[in-house]
Amino acid sequence: MLCIGTGKMVQDENRMRYVPELYFKSPVEMREVFRDFPEAISNTLEIGERCHLQLEFGCSKYPEYPVPSGKTREGYLRELCYQGLRERYGARATADAELLNRLDYELGVLEKTGFVSYLLIVWDFIHCAKERRIPVGPGRGSAAGSMVTYVLGITDIDPLQFGLIFERFLNPDRVSPPDIDVDFCEARRGEVLEYVRQCRPSNGLELSRCRSHRKDDSERTEHYARFSGRKKSGIEKGGGYRAGDPAAF
Repeated sequence: MLCIGTGKMVQDENRMRYVPELYFKSPVEMREVFRDFPEAISNTLEIGERCHLQLEFGCSKYPEYPVPSGKTREGYLRELCYQGLRERYGARATADAELLNRLDYELGVLEKTGFVSYLLIVWDFIHCAKERRIPVGPGRGSAAGSMVTYVLGITDIDPLQFGLIFERFLNPDRVSPPDIDVDFCEARRGEVLEYVRQCRPSNGLELSRCRSHRKDDSERTEHYARFSGRKKSGIEKGGGYRAGDPAAF
């Protein structure tokens, strides 16, 4: 199989080949291999005994989005949403019970399921793109059914006007990580990806998984709920605003 994969003949003396050492050796074999360096064995065992890594599987790890001092993430998201509600609906924002009930319901689900930081992070880089006048698509997919994404400016489709269902985006009875499809101008899409890259966690783990591909002759970027670690500050002055800095808004 190796010859097939490398396009070589079995008889070729210079072809790639596996050596008989490619297996996990027993402790006895390892001591024999390093018989001239016994300290290598003892040091390896000492390092192994000091390692106490415990990995928790079956759940997502989210960075803690930096909010202004004295505020909680839940409270900050609500503040942004009510501000956006007034901008989107004007006087209806305080008088229309349907609007207020729908928004309060969605925020409650987001808080209960633990996706508050996720929404704040997506809002952050979309806000950055709009501040730089980078064209952003109106939104599509299940996220278009959310009032929260609408008032945050993540999408531009009024879910109440079109009778869209929030539970397609996030169902409290069958919780799965929501995904938000975001379209950016192809010519400047790289600026947004660079902003996200610079905001990646300082511990080197994955903040977001972005992928792009051609579809209907447009550049499509999909942002998934795949976050881990802690978020760093963003681009300095001259390249945008610092992520999470309330003075930037």
